[in-house]
Amino acid sequence: MSAGHTIYLEELGLTPGDSVSYYARATDSDTVQSKTVSSDIYFVQIRPFKKDFKPAQSQAGGGGGGGGGGNEPRSCADAGRSKIRSPLE
Repeated sequence: MSAGHTIYLEELGLTPGDSVSYYARATDSDTVQSKTVSSDIYFVQIRPFKKDFKPAQSQAGGGGGGGGGGNEPRSCADAGRSKIRSPLE
């Protein structure tokens, strides 16, 4: 089974720099013993609608690439958790 829902972020009064976190929770309709499951938590960073980007500097030689990073997903999740714990303004 699958389901979908559209979240209209423009209706939330968000501004560039804001973050939104969301997850889904479903409960079955078993009258004897209902069960509830939850999805992972997801994060959305609000950016300006129009942003002029500068072309990246060319990396001579090509090839290779990859590597580095690794900590970004954890940093994003940690930032989201602290944002969730913060009182609403």
